[in-house]
Amino acid sequence: MATGDDVETGVEAENGPVRRRLLTTVPVGLGSQRYPSTDCLANRAMKRLFTPPLPVSMGDGNMEYESNIEPPFERLGDHEQHEWTSLPWDGVHNKVLYFDRATGMTLELAMVEEGAEFPQHYHTTAQTLFLVSGELESAETTITEGTFNFIPAGEKHGPYVAQEDSVQFKFFNATPTYILEDGDCFVYTYTGETLDAGTLEIENLGRENILVP
Repeated sequence: MATGDDVETGVEAENGPVRRRLLTTVPVGLGSQRYPSTDCLANRAMKRLFTPPLPVSMGDGNMEYESNIEPPFERLGDHEQHEWTSLPWDGVHNKVLYFDRATGMTLELAMVEEGAEFPQHYHTTAQTLFLVSGELESAETTITEGTFNFIPAGEKHGPYVAQEDSVQFKFFNATPTYILEDGDCFVYTYTGETLDAGTLEIENLGRENILVP
């Protein structure tokens, strides 16, 4: 392969013979192909890419965006100063302590009165359950004070029957939604009050739980 050496062209200039770079020859297949040398390509590319500097004015402050989302709902301090909110089931109440209006993330206390039943249900969100006080019984287990459980989205749990007044501390990673066995749906507002979201026709879906095949 020939190199791109400088050679005299035979053309005389005022300061001597003009020198130009030869094209580099690269063999390809049975023939040969001629390409401009690397130096030539670099020079041409620089000429094409070069643009004069453009004036840019820089601001003095930071970009600021106004949020349209209200601050989180909070009930801080001693929770005893806040009232319980009744849920759609007799003897079951909640008390939302924190609700993120952007994501629906919720921290709450839930209370089941002695003898009351929290019906079987599942959520569209993940949930944690920590039993602060009392005792809850289900068909599978007995939940005693100090027990912590993690309940994935779509996992059916309950019913729970309170053997005594029982208080749970719960976390939901998005707006709490309760879906019961008969398809009844309830969605939290930020204060913990529930909205009746209608009824899912679960029988027509061909499976008990619409979240898990």
